[in-house]
Amino acid sequence: MLNGRASATTMTSLATQLVAWSRGLGLALLPHFLTRLHDLTCLCADLGIDQSIRLLPQSDLARSRRVSAVAGVLYDLVKRHGNALSECGD
Repeated sequence: MLNGRASATTMTSLATQLVAWSRGLGLALLPHFLTRLHDLTCLCADLGIDQSIRLLPQSDLARSRRVSAVAGVLYDLVKRHGNALSECGD
């Protein structure tokens, strides 16, 4: 508590959240695929914060063959591993 208020830490990096959790700085909200890699326990699979995965290249790069090739590979990976990305697995 800080002056009667609960403290909070805000992070935008999954790696930072994982390190903070491993150092004892509280709970981490991590995707299932990352928690499985570190043998962490899923406490609550339905947090109501699910997000769809979107690939949106910048308009000036959208017609690039390289960007299209990478986008195709990413699309195939997400499609192939969709269950691992969305299920708790516990």
